[in-house]
Amino acid sequence: EQAEAGQPFFLVLDSFDPHEPWDPPEKYVSLYDEGYEGRDPIVPNYGASDWIDEEELERMKALYSGEVTMVDRWLGRFLDKMESTGRMDDTLLLILADHGVALGEHGYTGKPYGALWPELTDIPFFIRHPEGKGAGQTSDYFASTHDVAPTILGAVGLLPFEQMDGEYLNVLLEGSEPGPRPHFTLGYNEYVWTRDERYVMFSVNDRSDPRLYDLRSDPDMNRDIAGDNPDIVKRMFDDYILKDAGGSLPRV
Repeated sequence: EQAEAGQPFFLVLDSFDPHEPWDPPEKYVSLYDEGYEGRDPIVPNYGASDWIDEEELERMKALYSGEVTMVDRWLGRFLDKMESTGRMDDTLLLILADHGVALGEHGYTGKPYGALWPELTDIPFFIRHPEGKGAGQTSDYFASTHDVAPTILGAVGLLPFEQMDGEYLNVLLEGSEPGPRPHFTLGYNEYVWTRDERYVMFSVNDRSDPRLYDLRSDPDMNRDIAGDNPDIVKRMFDDYILKDAGGSLPRV
């Protein structure tokens, strides 16, 4: 409302939900699970999912779904307000998350350090251009949170970004490609993770406990092939993780 006068503005909204504790109003939970009479697992254990039985696990999924639905509703209210004030016509909008959560997938709940499967690492990342550029399109580019700042700065003409690691993603909306990113790396506590077009590998910082998955034959990442492919594990650790880190990794 303060921006209705037309002056430039930058606004960040941080929604803590759908982070645990998962205790949304019952009207949202009942959309996914009516008649449940047991305990509500509103906070997951960060580890193996054997602490919870199947009925409670389904309840936990319903609670999380209710949280997401609640956030979606209020995001819609916010976007409606943007629309009613006329700001959607000249405002770049980015919506993204910082991480996911395991709800029984791969035998885990929460976000334990060593459970870096897609349910934790893959996040939504939406860009809405005020002129509708790229509307309805998707991309398989390895985008991440460190691309947010360059994308915003580039949208207002502040280029280039020699001191930033991120990429200007608005070029995707114009039919072009950002700078090449044939692989991607991330870290979580003492664990590191990397992937390219074919493989995903994650391990402890000291190279121990590696896991390797072939996305072509195993897109759901259920078959660990690290033991049969030590050369691929070594290549991805040396050429991807250590190179991106600029040297050896710290011990946590």
